[in-house]
Amino acid sequence: MTESMKKPDFKLYKTAMGGKNGFLDINDPAALEQLRNNHNNADILISTCSYLSPDKSAGRQNPLYVIINSPSADDVRNSAIETIYWLTEETGISEEQMDIYYNGAASANNATKTPNNSANIIIYVNPGIFGSVSTEFMPLICFNLARQIIKSSIKNVLIDVYELDHCMNLPNSIISSSGTYVISLQFKELTFLSNEALAEIAKRPRPDDSYAIIEHNPSAQDWLTQKNNEIIEENKKQNTLLDLILKTGWQIPPCIQKLQSLCLYDNIRLEAYRIIAAFYAWIKASQQQIQHQIQSIDYKNPVNDHQKIRAIITFAIENPRFVGCGHLLLQRFCPAGKCFMAELINEMERPLLFKDSKCASR
Repeated sequence: MTESMKKPDFKLYKTAMGGKNGFLDINDPAALEQLRNNHNNADILISTCSYLSPDKSAGRQNPLYVIINSPSADDVRNSAIETIYWLTEETGISEEQMDIYYNGAASANNATKTPNNSANIIIYVNPGIFGSVSTEFMPLICFNLARQIIKSSIKNVLIDVYELDHCMNLPNSIISSSGTYVISLQFKELTFLSNEALAEIAKRPRPDDSYAIIEHNPSAQDWLTQKNNEIIEENKKQNTLLDLILKTGWQIPPCIQKLQSLCLYDNIRLEAYRIIAAFYAWIKASQQQIQHQIQSIDYKNPVNDHQKIRAIITFAIENPRFVGCGHLLLQRFCPAGKCFMAELINEMERPLLFKDSKCASR
């Protein structure tokens, strides 16, 4: 661990059963020990992001992270290993620069099914890896990455875990429902140790909360810069399109109207909620209006997961957008003729095409 990691690193913490919330400098050993002692080191959550000062209005540093979750310990390990290889190829970040946190939910006698908790692995990249580059769009970058990983046929990757205030279990703390510790693993341990061996390690705290090598990675910095610039350009297009909609009096596209009217079945339901919530946030609907829309749809075929729906709505409000006519789910419900949204998109792109043609003719 480098000397720069000794600087204050403020995390928002939450304790079980609606208990005490507050800020903790996770690099202050005395403060960390006191928090553990005050709450029996059990069921303590910390924010995935770091705050520049112990104040919720302060600036944040958001890490890159991916969460793998499955009732099967074998499946969660295999998916985590595949995801780490995928991230290394995509971002240039080495396995040694990733923190791997495992909740130890699988027991030696039940290495496949975990009745108390699903097996859970968090792959976490400290912002220091990216050098001087930071971005307010990191949660959206993580969201997009998770979708790319799933699209590459890696299973058990969670999508709805990137709202700004998302929390994770404090490393080396106990999950009371399983009696295991949240442990930090080295990649070689994740790869080569058996489920039983990992479960044995998770019976006690480990000497260090992190095994990752935190040092500037120029390739990762270049990758993040590129992703940040792509989102900035996309946001400009989204803002231009929104201005056109608001000038003509906003409407709901026919494809989204159709989604809202259906009794959605399981394999498209959550994706429909993401699309609808993000659209309503984009056209400046209030949080209450968005909640009403999603609850009205969910009533027809309930998800029965209020926490997930809340996360979807929160992320949509933090990252409002129209996902675009090219989204496969919207294409399924696209009317035969052009709708007003397609016409507005054509109008938005026409000046660019005209400008490009003029430049090309010179």
